[in-house]
Amino acid sequence: MSSDIFEILRGADLLAKGQVSRDIVTSLSAPKIFDIAEAVAEATLPVASFKATSSFRHSASLSLAGGRGECHYLGCRLQRVEELARFALMYSDATYVHNPLASYAPRQPRFASRNLDLLREVFYDDLCVLERFEPVVKSGHVILFSPSKHFHRSCLADAALGAGAGEKLRRAQLRLADEYLSRTKGSVRFLSSDKTHEFSLKGPALYYDHGGLVFTRPLSPDSKLFKAVQQQGEVLLSRAALRTLGFHEELAAAVVANVCNHLMMNYDLNSFFLTEKDIHIRFLQSLTQNTDIEKRNSVAFRNLTSIVPFVEDIPLKELIKLRKREQESFISYRAALTQAIDALRFQKSEFTERDARLLYSEVIAPRLASLELRIKSAKRDLITSAYRPIVGWVGAMSFGIYSGLIPAQLAGLATAVGFTQAASNILQKAMALGDCEQQARTNDLYFLWKVQRKAKKKPS
Repeated sequence: MSSDIFEILRGADLLAKGQVSRDIVTSLSAPKIFDIAEAVAEATLPVASFKATSSFRHSASLSLAGGRGECHYLGCRLQRVEELARFALMYSDATYVHNPLASYAPRQPRFASRNLDLLREVFYDDLCVLERFEPVVKSGHVILFSPSKHFHRSCLADAALGAGAGEKLRRAQLRLADEYLSRTKGSVRFLSSDKTHEFSLKGPALYYDHGGLVFTRPLSPDSKLFKAVQQQGEVLLSRAALRTLGFHEELAAAVVANVCNHLMMNYDLNSFFLTEKDIHIRFLQSLTQNTDIEKRNSVAFRNLTSIVPFVEDIPLKELIKLRKREQESFISYRAALTQAIDALRFQKSEFTERDARLLYSEVIAPRLASLELRIKSAKRDLITSAYRPIVGWVGAMSFGIYSGLIPAQLAGLATAVGFTQAASNILQKAMALGDCEQQARTNDLYFLWKVQRKAKKKPS
């Protein structure tokens, strides 16, 4: 099981007290890093047992799952992991995530060529990504997996999308590289402190997450660009220079890697694609016209934060407990949310961020407010609540104490007097709210209301 990988990492002293030990990582040799990565990859291999059985089982894109991808910054990667974990808890039956350590085994040449310090840094970052997934992996809402088969991309496309798709994929990748080239502006300058060159690329949001990329890479001392930077300090990159540097090809290849990862996971797991990038969906559309489910999953993820803005305020462990306790309410809520998203999306060719805000403000928020008003009304009506039989007292007291309706001293008095008339008066009134919440449980947004209540109770 994928949860066993955390025992492997703890056995190697790499995880302790909810953190990755940087000291241990920096003491590891390259062979030891590869051995650990291989053990972790093998612990997530039996993908056949994970075969998806519902349309709410998703396979996350490499970038969404905290992969190195376009942005290597660890903070950005961990943020994506947090968002994906919350999506899994608020929408998915299970979300399959590519194990980041699986790319270390078999021993990839690209790692063998790295210096040891850089290898340790990459390993540390990947361990941090894994550690952040641990709560939802152990709860079963995220399933780490490693590919069980290795295909040439062209063969994989043919197997997943039909004969001829491999060639279509190759041509689509070339077109995408040309798009990156035509829509990218860049510059380069020399960093005297590191004795290397810093490249800055900028382009539309469709192609660049943060509006651009900044990274370092040495230039050949024999190149004209190297000499120009020496003379001018900073040089704007011409279209010809950008083509020679090949960044457009690397960026297009990253998109294709994410899409091929989906094809592999779909082949292995029969799951549905989940991505935060419009470019992934658009590239899939260039290969096949049957992308309705991929569109819905992408739309659902991209907009869930704006639809449920208070989810980020709740610790993952609290969401996991609520999901387990309110499973039936969760299913009703998800069905209602999916129906609302689909109803609005099918009215238009696109489902935008503006549509998501509209959906929340005009559909979801009023229904949550109505549910909240119903509970508040019950509190106001406590003084007129009808007589309740003695058998309901214990449950009413428990609920009342939990909700803060019964002052602690009165609750203590009620217990001390053994359900006398004084206690009865308190408990009779508390029963009304208990009944109200039981009725509210049938509301299809009850699960969402409980999440909202937990967010409001969170200490600042």
